Amino acid sequence: LCLQSNTFAPACLSRSVGHSPRALPEAERMHKHNTDSAFAIGLQAHAKGIGLLVAAVLVLAGIVVSFYSVSTYDRGKRSLVWMAVRGDLVTIEWHGYGSGDGAPFPTVQYRYDFDGKPYAGSNTCFGAASEATCKLAGLQAGQKVNVFVNAASPQESVLLPGPSGFAQACLAAGVVLMIVGLIVGGSALNYHAPRS
Repeated sequence: LCLQSNTFAPACLSRSVGHSPRALPEAERMHKHNTDSAFAIGLQAHAKGIGLLVAAVLVLAGIVVSFYSVSTYDRGKRSLVWMAVRGDLVTIEWHGYGSGDGAPFPTVQYRYDFDGKPYAGSNTCFGAASEATCKLAGLQAGQKVNVFVNAASPQESVLLPGPSGFAQACLAAGVVLMIVGLIVGGSALNYHAPRS
């Protein structure tokens, strides 16, 4: 009786305090599942945040570029009806020759009179200065030039009136930036982290 009691007690004790063979693996699986879920949620939130930030930057850049381009293009278009007066080319300097800075472009200073009042200007065209390269080539300081003046605001003038091809290209680039930004933003909002 004593031997049976001694051999039976440890067995009973073992069954009462021991763990089920499946209990520990199941707990580990649940912990791993919870950890993976938390990681996926964090990854999804992080990816969405970065995507929305990139989208906002692209859209904002597109708006700025488009606004500048539309403004420049509109001024160039309006300058086609400005009044032409004779003026004096005070200085003309060329930049970019042999410097690796791209196409050469001029900077100018000129004077003109409008309604009996003297004015000065430095605007070659409404766009990239390099667009004026061919049309102003050969000019020298002291020569007479045509200056196109905004009669409603005589201090506003230009040597080469008309809308700029550069402004049109920038407008197209701005629209593309906004479209790409909206696509990136939509993708970020619909992003779901891959399940492991």
